[in-house]
Amino acid sequence: MADMEKGTMLEIESLTSPPSANGEEQDPPNFIVVKLHALIPNPMHRNLLLVLVGISLVVIVIVVPPLVWICVLIGSMYGIYHLLAYKHMRLIAPFIKKKKKHPVTLVFYTVFFLSFFAMMKERYLPRKASTVGIYDFMFYNCLGSYVITMCSCWFLELATLLPSLLAAKCGKRWPLGGPGDDAPAEEKLLYARKKGAAAWVLIAVGMIQSAVLNYADPAVVKLTIPLKDLPPCMSGYKISVASDIHVGPLSTRKDVQTALRLSVENGANAIAIVGDMGDQEVTTGVMDSMAPFLLHSTANPTVPLVWTSGNHEDYKGIETWRGVVRDMGMVDVENKHFVHRGADAGFPDCDAEASVNFLGLADVQGEQMKDAPQYPESEFIAIPDLPGAVEGLAAELGTDINPSDSEATIILNHTPVDFQKNADAGADVQLSGHTHGGHIFPFHVFTATYDGTSGLFETTVEGAKRSFLYVSEGAVGWGPRVRLFSRPEVTIMTLTADPSDDTEPSGNVGTTMGQFFVYVSIAIMPPTFLLLGWSCWLARKKRSVAAAKKERG
Repeated sequence: MADMEKGTMLEIESLTSPPSANGEEQDPPNFIVVKLHALIPNPMHRNLLLVLVGISLVVIVIVVPPLVWICVLIGSMYGIYHLLAYKHMRLIAPFIKKKKKHPVTLVFYTVFFLSFFAMMKERYLPRKASTVGIYDFMFYNCLGSYVITMCSCWFLELATLLPSLLAAKCGKRWPLGGPGDDAPAEEKLLYARKKGAAAWVLIAVGMIQSAVLNYADPAVVKLTIPLKDLPPCMSGYKISVASDIHVGPLSTRKDVQTALRLSVENGANAIAIVGDMGDQEVTTGVMDSMAPFLLHSTANPTVPLVWTSGNHEDYKGIETWRGVVRDMGMVDVENKHFVHRGADAGFPDCDAEASVNFLGLADVQGEQMKDAPQYPESEFIAIPDLPGAVEGLAAELGTDINPSDSEATIILNHTPVDFQKNADAGADVQLSGHTHGGHIFPFHVFTATYDGTSGLFETTVEGAKRSFLYVSEGAVGWGPRVRLFSRPEVTIMTLTADPSDDTEPSGNVGTTMGQFFVYVSIAIMPPTFLLLGWSCWLARKKRSVAAAKKERG
């Protein structure tokens, strides 16, 4: 308590810069930094050493690709140490005695690092079982809980940082802001406890909603898309979009069964597996988890499983995954096509020419990954070949495929890019995934460069017709079963004939939660960095004033 009485309001806020014995602020103790400064007193020499170490790590990764995970692990551990450790101290310290702070923090370190190591082991070593093991469940969700913790702390800091800075600057108490520098220590401690309690409430709410979203069935999103080129006899044709299943450590047979069950129950005429079907090398456990696809292909031959690749199949041995696709009775449209005739799709009134046509593209990231030695089977990674896919479809249909043709064409493109280009090539609908709807806020901001993050988008081909892009948030998702401001989903898209090309889409066609929080993340990033910069400037100014007073004294 005596230490807190000597600290300032900003010190109690973060508990990352404890005061020294004479009341001055000091940097948090760090064994590595202390030793480095002792060994190399000259700061220029230290910076040169760090640059050389960084270059050496890059060279090691390039020359010896298997060591990439060692470098990533070391760098991540050191970064996580700073990012997480003091946050946990801030959350816990106001509620415990000083002498217990370090043991409690050590527990957090231990749990996190064990989880991180275990996650690496479970993810990159072959998995033999087809069910989720207790270790998978614990390790991945522990890692996910850390993500939720950091996001909750960030929300709280953003809400309180500006009022606290104004209080420190103006000497006036602002709503949500902390007490001023001259406030009694008891008032500062009470504020720190209230802030810590609020953070724990946010963490609990985030974890509960994440568990409810991720371990219940995916949401069924229904929308109706009018297409000018759809044969009238096939009006009502339904496509189920089940992207990003990520069969692997936490996505298993049950998740595959659920996606297929929801598709069949809602009357799908075709099921589009839009990439990232798998999330690790193919093992006996993975094959067992994939078995429901084969059961579906056998029991429902008129409802084809149409697949194209995603970046995760490229990561984990694309040629082996293509073999799995064939073994499961799926239709591989990677840079190829599939013509689903109306009579075969359950529309007996259609003639032999009526069809819905699928084109698939290899994932765009294949352009950077092909022949890269760190990826297994990289020599088999394909790059997108739209002209080749269009040429093959045109040859089977006996016509050119372009925006003016009366051919209903669906393009499967895992990453939501090249929407306008594909529309100009004749696509009526592009189905994509990859983004997971942003997955965990504020990572939504990293999807802002795509043609869409989540939901339905529309463009017009000049002088011809409308074209639509639908970006799925994914039936499961990658890594920890944790989401924040996104959700797993299976989409049932009903196509209707619209010769006039003026009917608006209907159903769940508004701005989705995932897309909305892309805009939110873009909006709050600049003020966040400005506030953090202001906070650092005030803290530095305060230290300068304290140093000047000490010299005069």
